[in-house]
Amino acid sequence: MLRRNWHFILVLFLILDIGYSFLQHFSVAIDGDLADIIIPAERYKPLMNDPFGMQVVLENEKHASPNRFFAHWFTSIYFKNIPLLLQKIASPIDSVYLACAIIKTIVQVGLIYLISFFITGRKNWLDKNFLIVAALIAPLFHTTGYYHYMGVIDEATTYALFYALPLGLILWIFSPIYNQLFFKKEIQRSWLSIIFFFVMSIYLSLNGPLNPAVILLIIALLFLAQGSSVFFTNRKESLRSKVEGFINKIGKVNFVLLTIFGIFSLYSFVLGFYNNEVTYSLSISKRYSVLPIGLFNMFTQKVGFPLLLGMIILNLILINRQEPTTESKRILAFLKWVGIFVLIYVLLLPLGGYREYRPNIIRRDTFLPVTLCIFYAYGITSFFLTKNILSKNKKWYISLLVVIGLIFTSVDLPNFDHNKCERNALEKISISELEVVELDNDCFVMTWIKVDEPEFTSTNSKMLQIWNITKEPKLYIHKSPK
Repeated sequence: MLRRNWHFILVLFLILDIGYSFLQHFSVAIDGDLADIIIPAERYKPLMNDPFGMQVVLENEKHASPNRFFAHWFTSIYFKNIPLLLQKIASPIDSVYLACAIIKTIVQVGLIYLISFFITGRKNWLDKNFLIVAALIAPLFHTTGYYHYMGVIDEATTYALFYALPLGLILWIFSPIYNQLFFKKEIQRSWLSIIFFFVMSIYLSLNGPLNPAVILLIIALLFLAQGSSVFFTNRKESLRSKVEGFINKIGKVNFVLLTIFGIFSLYSFVLGFYNNEVTYSLSISKRYSVLPIGLFNMFTQKVGFPLLLGMIILNLILINRQEPTTESKRILAFLKWVGIFVLIYVLLLPLGGYREYRPNIIRRDTFLPVTLCIFYAYGITSFFLTKNILSKNKKWYISLLVVIGLIFTSVDLPNFDHNKCERNALEKISISELEVVELDNDCFVMTWIKVDEPEFTSTNSKMLQIWNITKEPKLYIHKSPK
C-alpha cells in the first residue's frame, strides 16, 4: 500500500513545509525600508512622479532607484490595502505581519512551482514527477539555518519583493520559451499572450535591482546558443540566409518580443547608473579584488552550498558514467549554459556599484540568481538519476537524497519569537497618548537602527496610522542608555 501511495507522503511533506515557512515568515520583524517605500519617503517621491525615468535621462539628474518604479508601486499598493482587508479577521498589528507572511509564502511557493516545472515540464502539483522535484527543492528555502548565505525569501519584505518576486516573474515569462527549447513543445501565442508579454517586458524591466542585467544576459545567451548552430554550421550560406534561419529557429514572434524586452532592459540598465543610492566610491579594481572574498564566504561559512555543490558534482559524475541518452545529453548541454550564465553574472556584479552593507559585493540578495541556478542544477540532476540510476544503486541514492532533505529541514529552526520585541513596542505605541513615545525595547522597530531622533520615525508614524495601529501619527524614539 505504501508503494502505491508514496506520493501522498510527499503531498503531506510539502503542505507541512510550506505551512512551517508561513509561520516563520509571520514571525519576522518589519524591515526598515517598508514604510519609506509605501508612503513614500521624500527621497522616493521623484521616482513615483517619474515612473519611466524620462526626467533622469532628459535632465541628467540622479535620484533614488530610478529604474525600480514597479517594485515600489506594487509594494505600496499591496501594503496600503491587504493589511486593512486582513483586519476583518485579525488585529491591526497582526494584519501587518500576516500580510508580510502571505506575500512571502506566495513568492516561495511560486518559485518552488517554477523550478519544479522547469525540471519536469509538468504543471500539475499532484503529478508524481512534479511532487518528487518539489520535495527535493522545498527544504532548500530557509528562514534560519543557512539563510544568511543561501536565503531566497529575504527576512526583509522589501527585499523579498525586490529580488525573489521579480526573479520568479522572469522565470514565469521565459517559461514558454524554455518549454519550447528544452522539452520541444511548440508555443501557441495568441494576441492576448503577445500583449501580455509586451506589458510584462515593461513591468519587469523597471522592477527590481537585478532584473535588467539578468534579462539581458538570458536573452544574449539564448541568442548565442541558437545562433551558434546556425551561423557556424554551413559557411557557404549567405549572411541573409543565416539571419533568417536564426530568426526562424527562435521563432519570429519570440525574436521580436525578446528584442523589445532586451531594449527595455538595456534602457533600465542605463537608468541604474543614475541611482544616487549606489556609490562608486570604491574603485572598480578594489570591487573586483573583494569579489573572491565574497564568494569564499558564501561557500565556506555554512555547509548548505558545499553540500549542494558536492551533490551536483556527484550527480554529474554518475550521469557521465551512464550510457548517454537524449535526455542526459540535453541536461548536460543546458547546464553548460547555466554555468556560463553564472560565471558572467558574477563577473558583472562589481560593475553595479558599491554599498557599505555589502562590503564584499556578493551577499545572499545579489547572489540570488546563482542560488536559483544551483537549486535547479541540483534538482534536475537528482531527478534524472532517481529515474535512471541502476536498480542496485537506486535505494542508496534515494536514501542519500532523503538525508540531504532532512539535513536542510532540521537546521531551519523555528525562531517563532523573532518579532516579539517589535510587537511589544508597537503595542506600547498604539496605546500611548504621548506624541513622542519613548521605547525601552532592545530591538529595532520598523527601522534598521535604534532611533534617538523622533523625526526619523515620521514616515513610520504615518504608516502606523494608515494600518489603524494608531489613531493619529505618533513619533517614537529608543530610550537612551543611562
